[in-house]
Amino acid sequence: MDNQQKSAQNISSLSRPPSRLIGGRQANVIVLLGDAWSIYKQRLGAFLGVMIIPTLITVILGAVLTGNGFLSLSLLFSGQVVTGSGLLIFLAILFVIIIFIIQIWSQIALLYAIKDREENIGAREAYRRGWRKILSFLWVGLLAGLAVLGGFLLLIVPGIIFAVWFSLTSFVLIAEDIKGVKALRKSKEYVKGRWGGVFWRFLFIGALSIILSQILALVFAFLPSSFKVGIIQLITGLFLTPLVMTYSFLVYSSLKALKNGSQYKN
Repeated sequence: MDNQQKSAQNISSLSRPPSRLIGGRQANVIVLLGDAWSIYKQRLGAFLGVMIIPTLITVILGAVLTGNGFLSLSLLFSGQVVTGSGLLIFLAILFVIIIFIIQIWSQIALLYAIKDREENIGAREAYRRGWRKILSFLWVGLLAGLAVLGGFLLLIVPGIIFAVWFSLTSFVLIAEDIKGVKALRKSKEYVKGRWGGVFWRFLFIGALSIILSQILALVFAFLPSSFKVGIIQLITGLFLTPLVMTYSFLVYSSLKALKNGSQYKN
C-alpha cells in the first residue's frame, strides 16, 4: 500500500502545474530550465535507459571508424590491401547507417520518455512507442531541413528565421501526431508573434550546452585526444542531451499552452 501511495505521489508531482500563470507571455529561460531540471531528476533513470545504448555505440563505433579499433587494424594490416580497404569502407558505411538509425530512434524514444512522463514509462516502452514514428520523424526532419536550407540559400537571415519557425516540428509530430508539412505549419503557428522569444530560449540552451562542453574539455584536457572525445561524448550523451531535450520540449509546451489559452504545465 505504501509503495502504491509513493507511486501515485511521484506521478502527481510530475503532472502538477506550477503556481504561476503565463499571463500571455512565454515562460522565461530560468523557469524553463528549472522545470526541465525537476523533470530530469525525476526521470533520470528512464533517460539513462534510453540514452545508454546509442551513446555507447556511438563512442565505440566512432573509435573504430577513426582507426583506433581492433577491426580497423586487422583489416588494414591483413596483407590483402585492396580487399581489406574495400571491406573497411563497406563496414564504415554500414556503421554510419546503423549509428544514424539508432540515434534517430533514441531521439524519438527520449521524446516519448519526456512527453509520457506522467505514465512513468521506462526505456523499453519509450523505444517501443518510438519505433513506429521513425519514418515520420525522418520525413518531417527532411522537410524542415530543406526549408531551412532554402532559407540559407537566399540569405543567412531568412535561414535563421526558418530555423526558428520550424524548430518545433519534431515535438508537434510526437506530442500531437501531426505529420509532414502540417507539422511544419503547426510549428510556425506556435512561433508566430513570438519569434524573438523562441530564438532567445533556444540560443540560451545552446550557449549553455557549449559552455558545459568546454568545461568538460578542460576537466579532461590531460587525457589523449581520442579518449577525451569519447568521455565527453559519453557524458554529454547520457546527461546533457536529456536535459536539453526536456528544456526544448518545455519551450514547445509553453508555446502550445499560450496558443490554446491554457495554463503552462511543467
